[in-house]
Amino acid sequence: SPQVRELVENMKKRMVVQRMLSKEIEKKLNITPADVELYYRANKDKYGEPAKLKLSYVEFSTITEKDKAKEQLISNKGTIVKEWIKRGQSFIPGIGKAKEAIKQLFFKDKGEQAGPLKIKDKFYIFSINDKQPQRVKSFAEVKNRVESEYKSKKQQEITSALLKKAFQEQEVEIFYEPPPAKSGKNK
Repeated sequence: SPQVRELVENMKKRMVVQRMLSKEIEKKLNITPADVELYYRANKDKYGEPAKLKLSYVEFSTITEKDKAKEQLISNKGTIVKEWIKRGQSFIPGIGKAKEAIKQLFFKDKGEQAGPLKIKDKFYIFSINDKQPQRVKSFAEVKNRVESEYKSKKQQEITSALLKKAFQEQEVEIFYEPPPAKSGKNK
């Protein structure tokens, strides 16, 4: 049918253009290890790891149970949180949403206790079992990721430049008309 033929022709054209673009990008894409390392240095903040804590805690219902809870924590009878809690996180496994408590916990050092802190309708005393500061991952740790991101960025730049050049050579103008406003009951 004519519609199918037109669809096939359009697909052929797209495939030819895609193939041509791929070949042009391949010719112009020249990435050296020095380029990748320079990109890493310019974007180090993207490759950071936030500060993090390992915790244990004791939960209790009334503030009068505070001393008993501290004793339990000291004698290692508290609940251990197996996952790292990262700065900026808002959830403690086993407890739930606790954004403000997490902020306060990062002011403590390894071996210190924090609390009692009220989360929802319960109180908690925490022990900081381990603490690691924020750090930037080394180039060796993230080399593959950096290389992939840099390559993708360069491919986008080359594609944009090729399309811009093609549009200029063909004197293509793009006119944008916003879609008409939807009419509805709530005008």
